[in-house]
Amino acid sequence: MGAAGRAELHAELVESGELRAVEVEGIRGRRYILASERPILRAAEAEVARGADPDDVDPGVAFLAPLDPLVWDRDFLRRCYDFDYVWEVYVPAPKRRWGYYVLPILFGDRLVGRIEPRIDRRANALRILDVWWEGGFDPLADERFVPALAAALEAHRRFAGVSRVTPSEDRPLPSDRYIPARASGSRSDERSRQGKGRCFESTQTVIRDFMATPRPSARMPRSGQTCR
Repeated sequence: MGAAGRAELHAELVESGELRAVEVEGIRGRRYILASERPILRAAEAEVARGADPDDVDPGVAFLAPLDPLVWDRDFLRRCYDFDYVWEVYVPAPKRRWGYYVLPILFGDRLVGRIEPRIDRRANALRILDVWWEGGFDPLADERFVPALAAALEAHRRFAGVSRVTPSEDRPLPSDRYIPARASGSRSDERSRQGKGRCFESTQTVIRDFMATPRPSARMPRSGQTCR
């Protein structure tokens, strides 16, 4: 469908009432939402007024894909979230500010940083090449952030179908820090669930140590965590 067709369809949806125009304070132009989602907007307004988290639940972490609708409009992203994002996959390497495939980090309803994950099929690992935080965001200030970030990394690992999360260089954790996700041989579902829990806890520990260690750059620590 070309631009003319999209404009015609958009006009039809507005006329039918399926799309409703809204205005965002400080943002030029009109935005549109589905009429069926107006209750969600009203709930969000009430949450903001009360200073509550979205849906009144602890905020989670998500890594936004470069083509996610939220990040399509760079001007809107800058004005509404004070976040400037460029997908640099097509930018020549010497001119990249961040990296080849850097993803925005969404924490609750805030864009708090950027992460550069890389799926390494040969090593069967999800490698974290780098992490950057937005100015004014302290990843250790909210005790809910580290578990949420660990959960997002685990979800990304499962999506990739690899066995572990590791920083850019594949080096094992010291023996006193390494907690295997499972022992060899057959096991019950309960033991498997316990193994996943131990792996998740170790992932959190690695992240927490990384954040708490003063460093000149935002590089992840040179240690790996196996999650099988």
